[in-house]
Amino acid sequence: AKELSPLFGIEITSEMIQRAYEISFEKNGSLDTYRMSEIGEKPNPALVEKAYARIIEKHGERWMDSIKSLEQATGVKPVFTSEQLRPVFEEYFQHGWYGRKGYIGVEHVTELTSIKPPVDLVEKAAIKIVDGGHGYIDQGKAIKEGIDRLRESTGVAFEIPEQEIQDRYQKAMMDRKAHVISNLHGAFGIRPS
Repeated sequence: AKELSPLFGIEITSEMIQRAYEISFEKNGSLDTYRMSEIGEKPNPALVEKAYARIIEKHGERWMDSIKSLEQATGVKPVFTSEQLRPVFEEYFQHGWYGRKGYIGVEHVTELTSIKPPVDLVEKAAIKIVDGGHGYIDQGKAIKEGIDRLRESTGVAFEIPEQEIQDRYQKAMMDRKAHVISNLHGAFGIRPS
């Protein structure tokens, strides 16, 4: 843009370009990485950080690609907080998006941002695995494998409190569900107390 400005008798300053980026961001909620190469000047890092925050806030279908494109176009490395990523991790755990080869999941968020999911969310996901693994008898091994897959894919050390397991034993005994008792023992090797 600056190269063409003399042809029109106009001087385009960096301040004008930065203001144009700001107006575009306010209007569209994003920065157009394609136009950056045409303009020849990158937006200031503070505006790029706002754009990263907006991408994470919305975390649409291709949000990771948007972050990578913006970083490549601007040279500004994204910096996120665990608080910003918590809603993303919550959504991914809710849908079971972890530990699946070839699919976008929790491990990809960690790889992109260097932030691991909060321990409390991982523990909730582990308990969900335990609670969802009782369709049949002899599912203890499958529950254990599911928890191991969760641990491996998140890189987060967590423990399922023994009291959580004992509570499930008590409920299974009250509901007379022997297969649940068998599955819990198979998964954890803990006896009901």
